[in-house]
Amino acid sequence: MPSTDGLSNTNTVAKYPFDDLEGDVILRSNDGISFFIHKAVLRLASPFFKAMFTLPTEATAMQEKLEISLVFQSKKIARSYMSFFHDKYDMAGVIQHIRAYQEFIEQHCIRVYAVAVRYNFKMLVRMAAKATLKLPVDQFTPVPEFSQITGAAVFNLYAYLSSARTLRKR
Repeated sequence: MPSTDGLSNTNTVAKYPFDDLEGDVILRSNDGISFFIHKAVLRLASPFFKAMFTLPTEATAMQEKLEISLVFQSKKIARSYMSFFHDKYDMAGVIQHIRAYQEFIEQHCIRVYAVAVRYNFKMLVRMAAKATLKLPVDQFTPVPEFSQITGAAVFNLYAYLSSARTLRKR
């Protein structure tokens, strides 16, 4: 039986980069495609979503995924719409926010490093790694975000820090 609200009864997960099941917002097209996206991406890319996410909802109160049904004629149109937000955030938005949060990066460089590695933000990986050089040795401790990246990535940071400190001593 066809859906009376114009939305398909079947649900298919969209392709990369909208297939991250950790996304806390699910945007659905009318042909049943589910786009998993992080609320932070939408909030930073769109004043509409920024305002929307300031309103309390049952999903935010219960820390569940927020599902939003958008009426698009097809998954192709929905994907183009979502790509606009994703691309805007990934490119210009990241660079702008990196510059704006330099102090944050320096204060939380180990955590920022781990998150940047996880999401493959190479420029941010380098910035955070460089910021670790300013830390006293006793403040260089493991962070919970290390569980989200490989041991090789953690080792690379320790090796970088050790190598740079050895060169400084010479």
